[in-house]
Amino acid sequence: MKKFSKIFFYLTAVVLLSWLLPWLLQFAASKPGNDPFTLYSCVTKRFAYIQSSKDNGVKRYDANGTEYTVAQFDSILPTFYYRQLFSKDRLPDTINGKEVTPKIIAHGNFTFKQSARDVNVTKPALNMIMESMPDRIDLENPIEAFRTTDRITFIDMRDNTVNEKKSALFDKVMKQKGFEFPMRTLSGNPTNRKEYDEGYLMVDNNHRVFHVKQTKGLPYVRETGVAPELGIEHVAITEFSNRKTLGLLTDKDNNLYVLNRDYTLHKLPIDKYDPKTNTLTIMGDIFYWTLKISDEKGVTTYAVDADSYAFADSLRYDYPETALDKWSKYIFPFELSFTSYDDQWVKPRVSMGSCWVLILNFVLAALLYFTACKGSTCSRRQKFITTVATMILGIYLFIPLLVCKRA
Repeated sequence: MKKFSKIFFYLTAVVLLSWLLPWLLQFAASKPGNDPFTLYSCVTKRFAYIQSSKDNGVKRYDANGTEYTVAQFDSILPTFYYRQLFSKDRLPDTINGKEVTPKIIAHGNFTFKQSARDVNVTKPALNMIMESMPDRIDLENPIEAFRTTDRITFIDMRDNTVNEKKSALFDKVMKQKGFEFPMRTLSGNPTNRKEYDEGYLMVDNNHRVFHVKQTKGLPYVRETGVAPELGIEHVAITEFSNRKTLGLLTDKDNNLYVLNRDYTLHKLPIDKYDPKTNTLTIMGDIFYWTLKISDEKGVTTYAVDADSYAFADSLRYDYPETALDKWSKYIFPFELSFTSYDDQWVKPRVSMGSCWVLILNFVLAALLYFTACKGSTCSRRQKFITTVATMILGIYLFIPLLVCKRA
């Protein structure tokens, strides 16, 4: 029983230290830092960004390293700072041959963000559905929800009853259009805090993409014509103010596409984007889209033409190496955590260290063998087990062994 208690104690200590020591190192040595705010300029045809630091304060540059004053920076990003320019009577009448007014710019501007935490979630069994063509101008809060199995079923949320008539109607129309249940994934935004409603983008069992919404209580179902061979796996409905696009799609090879309202599909000229691990941010205007794809090492920013979706430029920013990145490969054989930036689940996660940590592990094992284990109280068998365990578990086992031997 005593031997079991010791083993349990040391295992508990290893688990706690593998969780706390990396966190403490990161907490003690971390420095605040973010990637610079970056946009593509429709004036200079280059990226422009804001860099801030303790020593130099806030500085404004373009990709060539040219520094700008605040007023100059406003002028090279007129679609972002249009209110400031308009208030000072500095907003031009035309840019790149296009007429611009505050209303035109505001109508064309949009922001879209999707993180891995938004994708790696448990999908709800019920999805609310709105009336896309209400009697009055403003959209109304949804009063119905639907679920999908081998068919679609509508539920009235006011009394929690199944609307058999509407369920049968939608199910019939969807199957007539070629929708194959069960559904793989869908995306919608059932809120009245938007200008209009486009319902849902749905991917059926055969990887075909459908546009489904409710108009005057009746089903609106269209197959978008996206090739099933692409293997679309993730969809995100957009509903931007300019009403040009319908959604963003990613396929099995992590290519990113934009689907216009006329159901034309355009592959965006960027590197791979994995919704399960990357964060996508898009800031668009009437001239260009600035797309930022963030990973654990940094941010890659792309600029594409807002009309043709042609590639314009790209820029890479790598995060500065943190203390944890710098020293963990020499100190920690593995790290235990319970949360992640990629999802919202709390569960044990183990990330293995590099082979460089074996150097420290061997040093600690030798130190333990010749110091803490010397004397008649430690048998050869105990020395061997302790040494081998320290070679594997490293500092996580060395600390509790040393503390107990000294006590």
